[in-house]
Amino acid sequence: MAWPLQLGAAQHTLSNDAAQCAGFWLGYHDYGQLSAYLEASPADIERANAFRAVAIRIGSASPIAIDAFIANQRDHMISLMDAVIYHRDRSSQRVFEDLTETCEALAKMHPETSARR
Repeated sequence: MAWPLQLGAAQHTLSNDAAQCAGFWLGYHDYGQLSAYLEASPADIERANAFRAVAIRIGSASPIAIDAFIANQRDHMISLMDAVIYHRDRSSQRVFEDLTETCEALAKMHPETSARR
């Protein structure tokens, strides 16, 4: 997956991951509003905002660039969840599982997200 934030170093990869996790939770929330299988919760938005805060704090990209990346990821996450839930796509399931593991691990590392797991 290409990272449009152009951040570079290892710490900036964490910023990409945090931004992607923000997009994940926003997409999860959006999908929960449409699906009979998931339930949207205000906690989803809180998680997304916490990951966004991490991405901004540790990244070198502007908040505008990070928000654009998050919006892009949000749309992709809706498609990903549809592929997992309705189409039972195995490769999408692996991506979903990897992403949730990444977000869970990242959440433990930062004060903004550690209380919102």
